[in-house]
Amino acid sequence: NICDAYGNLPTVAIDVPQAPCEKIFIGADNYAAGIVGGEGLGNFVQKQLDCQYDAYVSIDIPSIPSVNGPRAGGNKEGFENICGPMPDSKYFSIDAFQGGPDQPENSRRQFTDILTALPNAKNILVVAPAGDPMAVAVFNAGKAAGREKDIWMSSQGADGTTRPFIRESSQWVGAVAYFPERYGELVLPAAIKLAKGESVPTQDLMVHDFVTIDNIDSFYPNE
Repeated sequence: NICDAYGNLPTVAIDVPQAPCEKIFIGADNYAAGIVGGEGLGNFVQKQLDCQYDAYVSIDIPSIPSVNGPRAGGNKEGFENICGPMPDSKYFSIDAFQGGPDQPENSRRQFTDILTALPNAKNILVVAPAGDPMAVAVFNAGKAAGREKDIWMSSQGADGTTRPFIRESSQWVGAVAYFPERYGELVLPAAIKLAKGESVPTQDLMVHDFVTIDNIDSFYPNE
């Protein structure tokens, strides 16, 4: 419908594919973001916990497989690159849409159930392919249960909801930055080329970084 509205003019698609008028897609590299997050968490767990952990919880969006598959799969793969194969018994998945559209509440509820089922777990790793807000909801659930120190967080987004946690909580290992503020650097040159009738690649994906307490000021100073 969007393409039809302006006669299928050459289009720069941002985050959401726009066939058939799309000439270039600009957005997240979900698989690379997963790898970055998984290796970032893995490096921390290797250094601080000698790769010993009781559970690995992935906050997923399985109803969006084109996003969740590479992001969650990359996250697990990146972690295993550092700490080795993960036993099936330690892997837990939360469906952020299970229970309705309120993803943070759905995530909070399911994570509370996992905490109840694992009363003796002291090192629970949480990754959030579903995004920062769901990670915050899960972390707050851990605090409400008096289990904050049992949880180690690694989220996807590094937006304004999680940067304070990275700065203030030693339990928040880091977050993969998606840098929406940098999209213009990719979008505008592509749009200008299309306007001139020049060719562009089929996609130009964001380069992601793992934001931690050690480097956050280099990415987001003066916050």
